[in-house]
Amino acid sequence: MSPRRYDSQVRDAAARETRHRVLEAARASFLAEGYSRTTVKAIAAAAGVSEQTVYSRIGGKAAILKAVYDTALAGDDAPIPQAERPATTRLQHAGDARTLLAEYAELATDINARLRPLLELVHGARAVEPDLDELARTGARERRFGTTMMAKHFVGAGFARPGLDEQSVLDLVWVLNSPEVYLLQVRENGLTDEQYRNWLTQTLLDSLTDRRGTGSAG
Repeated sequence: MSPRRYDSQVRDAAARETRHRVLEAARASFLAEGYSRTTVKAIAAAAGVSEQTVYSRIGGKAAILKAVYDTALAGDDAPIPQAERPATTRLQHAGDARTLLAEYAELATDINARLRPLLELVHGARAVEPDLDELARTGARERRFGTTMMAKHFVGAGFARPGLDEQSVLDLVWVLNSPEVYLLQVRENGLTDEQYRNWLTQTLLDSLTDRRGTGSAG
């Protein structure tokens, strides 16, 4: 390995570590102090870096919150799109509707559970915080894009019941996997994450198939 390449790898590792510290500090501050009372200055101080470093590496407070949200959604801060992560790609290999929907419900549950503290922050104050409202809208658009890929595969594999096209599957799943429904079930109805996952699996089966999800494509 050349000295130049080694130096580049060291710098990249240091940059990733700095970003990780900033996001951890930001998450702690957002959840403890709320969005409006959190400042970039406080985040930088907690992370042990300058404000300029935070702005240059991530951006302002809204960008920091989005980065914290994305990290929680993915489960880590590795630069790997959700569509390319194993929990998502294995959906493409499910041999029947029940398996696909059970794995999809598990993925949705894991994501919502990781996001729950941030979801409660965002949905609790989005009416008075424009940045939080924008994050909620962006999250909904991104979730719809991901759901589009799932719906396309589900219909293309022949799993959907007669009369359901790709758009119908998309609309149903996008509502059922929403953070609003998740929060309603776990906060208001008192479901555990396991109970929510089971509910989502069965509701998807009942809504999307006419064979209880036991059939395979063809």
